Amino acid sequence: MIETTTLATLPQLIVLSANDYNGFDVSCEGGADGGAIASVHGVPPYTFLWSTSDTDQMITGLSAGSYAVAITDGNGCMTSGEVTLTGPEILMIGFEITEPGCFEQQERKYHGASSGRCGHTPIR
Repeated sequence: MIETTTLATLPQLIVLSANDYNGFDVSCEGGADGGAIASVHGVPPYTFLWSTSDTDQMITGLSAGSYAVAITDGNGCMTSGEVTLTGPEILMIGFEITEPGCFEQQERKYHGASSGRCGHTPIR
């Protein structure tokens, strides 16, 4: 009797963000310009199935959040991974106006503060 053993190696998977907006994966709060790519090493051809129902190696048009991908290689071996895309906090701007109250104070005073960010937002 001859015994045959077949060894199959699981594909190696790394799921990465495809964008860098000053350290974030999405440019703005509520934006949908992020992307993710599955970098895989195994036996081609590969099939991809993302949690968004996309079937390409790279997906785009994503907002901040988590995205999972399942990959099958040419040997029928399966693996999966996930990536979480982050975005900046929404830009918040506040102003305080001090009105003149007495004769010695003849001018208004304005004080502004901001937190968060959102791409290139002009302040006027």
